[in-house]
Amino acid sequence: MTILFPALLPALDSALCCVALGAAVPASGVRFGVAMLFGLCDLAASLLASLPAGHFVPMPPVALYAVFAISIGVGARAYPRLAWAAPVVLSLDNLATAGSVPDAFVNGASSALFALIALRAGAWLARRASSWPDSAGNGGKHELSTDG
Repeated sequence: MTILFPALLPALDSALCCVALGAAVPASGVRFGVAMLFGLCDLAASLLASLPAGHFVPMPPVALYAVFAISIGVGARAYPRLAWAAPVVLSLDNLATAGSVPDAFVNGASSALFALIALRAGAWLARRASSWPDSAGNGGKHELSTDG
């Protein structure tokens, strides 16, 4: 686990964002495409970071970056096209994590897998939230509702 953990760490931002993004991306085909884009963008950034030039940007503080990742996911509810920009923006942290070429492929694959799982979890949570009773008497209709 200690060998794989540093290689899997850059994929956690994808997962955090995608839980929030799952409500904005209800179609499973689109979720798959967004997850694959997360993987490809993280792979490309990790490959660039593995070049001899090394680190391109300094690593942002983890808490700040986590808030940023979740904010992008939440913002995509209002602007669904943001779902397609999120993988590009969130791959920038991989430029700060220089590693080997095999690590880059592990980063890309784990990012795609984490994103797909988190998108499904976010969509499931949005469906659950739409059926919860509320105190306003809206019959369970909330902002997260994906059924109109």
